Amino acid sequence: MSYLQRAFSPVCASETLPSHEIGENSMLIGGASVYLAPNESWPTCSTCSKPLVPLIQLNVSSQSTPEEFRALLPSVLPPGEALTTMLQLFVCRTGAGGLECYTHSLLYSTSTRSWVLRIADVTRTPRNQHKTLALLFLPPRLVETWAAGREETLHEELMWDQDDSEEFYAEHEPAPGLKMLGHSVRGKFHCADDGCPRPGAHAFPEWRDLFQIGGRFDFEDKEEEDEEALEMMASLGNTFIEQCVEHPDVVRLTMSGEWITGKVSLRWVSGHTNVRGNEVADREAKSAAEDGSSVGEDLPPLLQRRLPISATAEKRTYHEELKTMWLDDWDNSPRKAKFDSIDPAFPFQRFCKLRNSLSRPQASILTQLRTGHIPLNGYLHRFAKRDSPKCTHCPRVDETVNHYLFHCSKYRRQRREMTDKLGIETSSDLGLRLLTSNSKGIRTCQPHREIQQLQR
Repeated sequence: MSYLQRAFSPVCASETLPSHEIGENSMLIGGASVYLAPNESWPTCSTCSKPLVPLIQLNVSSQSTPEEFRALLPSVLPPGEALTTMLQLFVCRTGAGGLECYTHSLLYSTSTRSWVLRIADVTRTPRNQHKTLALLFLPPRLVETWAAGREETLHEELMWDQDDSEEFYAEHEPAPGLKMLGHSVRGKFHCADDGCPRPGAHAFPEWRDLFQIGGRFDFEDKEEEDEEALEMMASLGNTFIEQCVEHPDVVRLTMSGEWITGKVSLRWVSGHTNVRGNEVADREAKSAAEDGSSVGEDLPPLLQRRLPISATAEKRTYHEELKTMWLDDWDNSPRKAKFDSIDPAFPFQRFCKLRNSLSRPQASILTQLRTGHIPLNGYLHRFAKRDSPKCTHCPRVDETVNHYLFHCSKYRRQRREMTDKLGIETSSDLGLRLLTSNSKGIRTCQPHREIQQLQR
């Protein structure tokens, strides 16, 4: 007997908008936009009471989410309503020793709750970001829609009652990484709640795989700014979102590691069901976590040596401390208020990537436009390089960056060209944030001769 299930893979946007809002797209991974119910307080960690950050927010009401998935969730609000239905996973990224509270909770115990997984009706407008979480929000990634993939069968280690050929398994082997529906790639351990919490539920509920969030990653040599949200939060192993078939409004988080190959034989057993070996292993693991390690003389020689310090963990902790200091200095800087209206995404990693894609003259002009340190009369007059700060064409107004780009009567035609190329209605919709922080705005603004003339 073969168990086949159709999987869907994400189709990600090539470029995430500066606002990082989900809009009518299917899902937002990471980011600082949090969708909550009206008057709902910010979700907090029940382990450490610190605010949580979003890892996954799936817009179930969106037509961009496959109908096969939306049909599995109860009471989904239709598009166009004031509220929208979302499947959300919030996680805790705070903790001691550089180990996230969420990671620690999954690794050592399922009795703590360092995450919130829910199906909720929330507002279509995201809540303003929590001030204390600026450095903890994960890199944003927007999933526009999902592509139907192949049908998948169970992992080969779970196919006890199947007798399929190697060719069949090769064709239907479950895929790793982020996917919707399909069969999960489980591994050497299984961490989840026992049973369905609904009163009167059956003793052995049937669970359906809704999501496979990701796999194990090795980013030892990756630049930190290139890491993605799922890579940063899935370092312990694959994580899944499962749904009770009998009670579809009940969802749970399940975790599994990689399969061990070689001479070790693996068999999955249900947790906490009086399997003697499993009960002994649980007891010993809890004892080690609560009471510490055994006396050194009782350990094998290999384990008596001091464990090496993880260079990656030390470097990550050091970088986080530097970022905190950097952010504090920026919050106390008088320049912050000015730049918030141009680009609030300090430390401007997105802008730096855009700037590095330009030629040196273009990058110089872009930086001058953002800072206001540019050869216009309003700036040059401060250093006695011009007799007056007024605009040559509008004598009653100072020639500032804002005036030069958006109001000067001499450049009405050029502004109309920019609005047409950017697909906006009027020149009043133009702004420094659009022209100096958005890649499309930068590409539209840079070629104009009037902009290039500023490099003088």
